[in-house]
Amino acid sequence: MSFSTSEISNALRHVHQCLGYMSTEAIREQMHETLLIAKEDPSLYIEWRMAEAALGHPDAIRLLHEALEHTKTNADSKVSIYEQLAAVCASGGDNRSARRYLHSALDIAQDTAHAAVGRLSCRLACHLLSSGLPEEAEPLLWRALESAEGAREVALCSMVAALMLSRGQWHEAQAMGVRITKCAADRGNWLGVADGLITQATALVKRGDIEEAIGLLVHGGHHLRRVGSRSSLNLIKVKLLEIRRTHNDSEFDELLKKANQTGDWPMA
Repeated sequence: MSFSTSEISNALRHVHQCLGYMSTEAIREQMHETLLIAKEDPSLYIEWRMAEAALGHPDAIRLLHEALEHTKTNADSKVSIYEQLAAVCASGGDNRSARRYLHSALDIAQDTAHAAVGRLSCRLACHLLSSGLPEEAEPLLWRALESAEGAREVALCSMVAALMLSRGQWHEAQAMGVRITKCAADRGNWLGVADGLITQATALVKRGDIEEAIGLLVHGGHHLRRVGSRSSLNLIKVKLLEIRRTHNDSEFDELLKKANQTGDWPMA
């Protein structure tokens, strides 16, 4: 059976997706003949190099730079190659080079109004945070939030809230916690709901509003019990225990009893 150039190109471009559920060895075995054919076809110069790099070729960076030189003005290809270069460097522990390549990908995406701006901003921000550079990461998190939806919005808001808490911005962090809770609740993301409630409670405790923090956690916990999310409920319990350890036991118990007798799920 023979395949057209477009079919081979499509197969090579899907190597990254296959890595999510197949081993590198299994993919290489299945793609062996396809790669051999591609290497003889000048029109597939970029595709086979990117595929080989994705499959762990020892000269992956060289192959990707060769592909990059061949892309000319194709923004989509350049963004993809820079992202792949970043992934190769990160997997080898070279986070500085990974950030540099992600910066290059993001610059191209912004210049061409590419759809990947949000995703790239998020990836670069995560690299910067893991490298201990929160000041550089925060503007990228806000940029990524402009187009974020669903689980990504919850994750990005959580990262921004953590930065706010670390700077003592209690009111801002609480507001971000409300956003996390609402966004997660709208999608049935109960772990995200717990994260949002805990963020709000943390900010409230820091402001001295212990009663409001306990009430929020208790009422949220009741809702999480009703929807059957035990893991999320356990996170709420841990936060309540943390508050108890740092406050007067009798005062905490009285506030807990009061919260159990009044109020309801704050997102109702």
